[in-house]
Amino acid sequence: HWAKGTMTVGGQRFEVPEYRVSLNYAVPGMRVDFVRKGSGAQTGRQIEVVSGAAAWNETERGRNATPAQDRVKERLVHLWTTPMGVVKAAGAAGAKATVTTQGGATVLSFPLPAPVDDVSVSATVRKDASLATPHASALKNLVGTYVVRVVTAGAVASDTTYAEYGDWNWDDYKADVMLPRRISRQQGNTTFELRTTNTNTYNP
Repeated sequence: HWAKGTMTVGGQRFEVPEYRVSLNYAVPGMRVDFVRKGSGAQTGRQIEVVSGAAAWNETERGRNATPAQDRVKERLVHLWTTPMGVVKAAGAAGAKATVTTQGGATVLSFPLPAPVDDVSVSATVRKDASLATPHASALKNLVGTYVVRVVTAGAVASDTTYAEYGDWNWDDYKADVMLPRRISRQQGNTTFELRTTNTNTYNP
């Protein structure tokens, strides 16, 4: 998943011209590789990785790893609160997952898989007809239910919203796997505002 946008850390705003996320729900694992530009020392490329119960940072993809074990939980929460991650984690929760209606919206609630089972999820889903006006590239009259907001509580608190679902793969590589074009994610004092530029969902 490729995107671009902005990042705010403790009130300081950065441009994010490059943002790439690779996900593996089976391990589970995730690599977030992004560049932030702005004033001060907190600029440049950052690569944040989690795999199972281990986390580390890299200077290049797959190279020069340094441990970041204190970030395991927050990175796994990020993985399980992606649109496809929500569905997979809810399925893994089994009977612990509940579905309710709140203010006219459907809300799916469940605990995340270990080792982040001390984090609970509240995911708001709704039919495509209720979504905001889609981007011109989004498929028209698509029937489906989409995750539009995910809030976590417990060991890791986060708030993520998703909008403008469509197939953002290359024109000759469409997979009919719908992902959001607009993403807003807030966790701690860090907020990302991203717009999807491209996806590769051919092995979802």
